[in-house]
Amino acid sequence: MDTSRQNEKVTNSYLEKRIKQVMHGRETLAEHTRMLAGQGNAGQAPDIVITAPGRSPVIIEAEYSPAIHVEAEAKEQLGYRIQDQIHRIEAVIALRYPDKFAQADNLDAVLETTRH
Repeated sequence: MDTSRQNEKVTNSYLEKRIKQVMHGRETLAEHTRMLAGQGNAGQAPDIVITAPGRSPVIIEAEYSPAIHVEAEAKEQLGYRIQDQIHRIEAVIALRYPDKFAQADNLDAVLETTRH
């Protein structure tokens, strides 16, 4: 039984908003379907997409611990394109959220006390 307080999609959206605050000039999206170009990819939704004009997009695939599948899911994104983007995905970050993120009542407080 999952006793998480935070849904993984909520945590991904939170992280996307924090990235947007520090990466000026970049577009960020979290948990959007129909992001990958090509037939058969319509249902795939990268967790977080970071784009900038003239640059290859960067994808973040994130899971709560134990994050058994996060690396495989990250590798699957390589080489695809984001809808309406020219450059292919060349970089994907596989991120494992610490347990305290799943149990947090306040993600801001948890992020502030997490070691970088």
